[in-house]
Amino acid sequence: MKYKTKVIVNPYSAFGKTYKKWKSIKEILSSIFKDMKCEFTDAPKHAVEITKESIRKGFEHILGVGGDGTFNEIVNGYLEKDKPLNEDAFISLFPSGKGNDFLRTIKHQNRIKRWKDLFLTDRKRTIDVGKIESKNGSSYFINVSSFGFSGEVVENIIELKKKIKYGFVYFLGALKTLRAFDSKRVRVRFDNGDELEDDVMIGAICNGMYFGGRMKVAPDAKLDDGFFDFLLLRKVSKAELLKKIIKIYKGAHIGDKEILIKRVKEVVIEPVNKDDKIPLEYDGELGKFLPVKFSLIPSVVKIKS
Repeated sequence: MKYKTKVIVNPYSAFGKTYKKWKSIKEILSSIFKDMKCEFTDAPKHAVEITKESIRKGFEHILGVGGDGTFNEIVNGYLEKDKPLNEDAFISLFPSGKGNDFLRTIKHQNRIKRWKDLFLTDRKRTIDVGKIESKNGSSYFINVSSFGFSGEVVENIIELKKKIKYGFVYFLGALKTLRAFDSKRVRVRFDNGDELEDDVMIGAICNGMYFGGRMKVAPDAKLDDGFFDFLLLRKVSKAELLKKIIKIYKGAHIGDKEILIKRVKEVVIEPVNKDDKIPLEYDGELGKFLPVKFSLIPSVVKIKS
């Protein structure tokens, strides 16, 4: 390809398998991109800095090698004050993470031949992005942000990863969360003026269709329609929660009486009890706590798709 490409590699993604497979990955990339420079990340948020620096130095294409978290950092480096640093630059992701949920929405996850064929065309698209604002600042997400049970799962997984270095940690994180989890009462204000207050198990603000490793949380979501698909699972028993999660995995939860789904451009969520610590995750990364404001920024990120 003719584009000046910066490849940002997260060697720790997929529990370090990216580093082990880097030689073969590089061979694939080298066969496509003739003007390619590679750089490894060595700390959280490093890809944000590399992306900003690379675009300012004239790189037209930023390619992440990793998973959803790596791509999230690239998105946060690509944007500044809700606009691209360079409107002609574009970003993409080589699937080398554990979940790859974002790529499932654009339907070429883990299929290297299909991914390679994609780059033999010059097709790109411009998609929406989500913005999170709180007293701690702001950040962007490209796929899904969620809170409640899923936020606590991510919080527990991060702690478990310090001791366990394999995929089973995700199951253990969910199991640990389920044992101690209870619903939280939140207040939600929508952009049309509607407001609700309810006890919630899971809340999700979706730009893409999947999260949590293949959970089809928003089957009707589109990346370029100018709307979030907002989901709220109301309080149920733990046994029912498991059943609901299974339905969500299959994308079979539409119409469930305990699940609210609404299309929105902006939503504010806060705990009713100010002492409640309700963690937030975005693109699989742990954020801070509610209250937060979510806003959709339409047609702002140019990706290869």
